Amino acid sequence: MFISWKIYLPILVGFIVLFSLILVHIGPPAGTAQSPQEVLSNPGTFHPYQIPSISDCSPSSISSPPTLSAAASSDSTIALVETPSCPYAPSSLVESSDGGKSFVQMSDRLPNFDFAEMVYDPNLGFVIFGDYKDYQCYCQGGNQEIGMWNFENGTITQMLFPAAYYLELPALAYNSLQDSLYLFGGTTFYSGSSNQIWILNSGIWTSTDLKIAPSPRFASAMTCPPTEKFCVLFGGANCLYYDYVIQDHMCLFLTDTWIFDGENWNQIQTQTNPGELFNPIITSSPDGKIYLYGGLTNTKVESQNLWEFDSSSLNWDNVAVASSSANIEQIVSFGNQIYGCVSSSQVSCLVIH
Repeated sequence: MFISWKIYLPILVGFIVLFSLILVHIGPPAGTAQSPQEVLSNPGTFHPYQIPSISDCSPSSISSPPTLSAAASSDSTIALVETPSCPYAPSSLVESSDGGKSFVQMSDRLPNFDFAEMVYDPNLGFVIFGDYKDYQCYCQGGNQEIGMWNFENGTITQMLFPAAYYLELPALAYNSLQDSLYLFGGTTFYSGSSNQIWILNSGIWTSTDLKIAPSPRFASAMTCPPTEKFCVLFGGANCLYYDYVIQDHMCLFLTDTWIFDGENWNQIQTQTNPGELFNPIITSSPDGKIYLYGGLTNTKVESQNLWEFDSSSLNWDNVAVASSSANIEQIVSFGNQIYGCVSSSQVSCLVIH
């Protein structure tokens, strides 16, 4: 029996329309470069953050201590982002000018971050990138959002960033000798992990596709030693999915080390490495050494190891900490010392190396 092709035409058209809508919704695929002109005309996702007016927190949430979601330092100041356990409460930026002995709240106009990173850029002050839930609408537990802020001269300002779609857990770093801010990798709900690097220089975001680059990943660690013109990237993960609540995943954990000089990537073959870690903390000291701490192992255990990368020998070494690291939430370099910071009844930092 002959069936006319006209019967299938509406079905075919429907599939084409559906596929087109999906492409429009997800935006450009991970790793697609945009010219500076495209970035300026279409700076990407920018949903202005509004301070929550909701104060509906259960007693158990109120009594739980806040967490430290990000850390950075300038020549004279240690800065931390303190995120309350109550999901409706905003995060605070706190600063210490006495080496972490005491902290003063500088602003409470940041979202309640799920994950956040912070670096110091002398042009912008402290720069924070993070993802959070917007609970303003009470819609299915809140909308997942991302944002970028800078804190300078006592003022928090929301910044534009070049992600045309939701971008989670990229690596953020500032290169003082190149005077550039880098945003690398990350993952999206739609197009998976990225290996694109965006560079902010003189107020303009640019990116190019490089033939040699790290594989797509998110939750990696990147920092730029102030004595060098390059930045160091370690590890990360490329996942089919990751559930942060139950820490269940289907991920390829990465243990490679890469150097980025502002134009090109080069992989470094090290004798040892910190191992398979999800979202470890990384910092650089003024003498050019790099320190990496923590991260979730592939066995779902939080690491308590401190690793040092020497930018001269280009190798990782496991180093001892001066005090117990069981409760450390963030590390930060101040002077040539490494501080471990915790948040319980109050924020405090102690020298650990």
